[in-house]
Amino acid sequence: MIWPNGQLQEAGSIIWNDGSALGYGRGDDPLKPEYSYLREVDYCSGACLLVRTDLFKKIDGFDERYIPAYYEDSDLCLGIQNLGYKIVYQPDVTIYHHEFTSSSKELAKKYMITIN
Repeated sequence: MIWPNGQLQEAGSIIWNDGSALGYGRGDDPLKPEYSYLREVDYCSGACLLVRTDLFKKIDGFDERYIPAYYEDSDLCLGIQNLGYKIVYQPDVTIYHHEFTSSSKELAKKYMITIN
């Protein structure tokens, strides 16, 4: 996932032991080799996430506690992992993502704090 300015938004994401999360490679050059191979990740952003229908239904889809946004994708991926499946980052897919266009950065931070 690349920002319109050409920088990497994320190449999969990491959930740290303290529960915080980080898009791997955020702000870096998307063409670097460390972002160019298929690998297992903690989660991928819901802005570009492909999930099998049967798995999505099995965990009842996105948890409504995360409405209107933020963390529903990580929660979904953790639920899929709890079923014994892997979350895989696919470097052959590229999207340009205009982050925070459905809300402001300030509103996004408010939602993230509220959820925690």
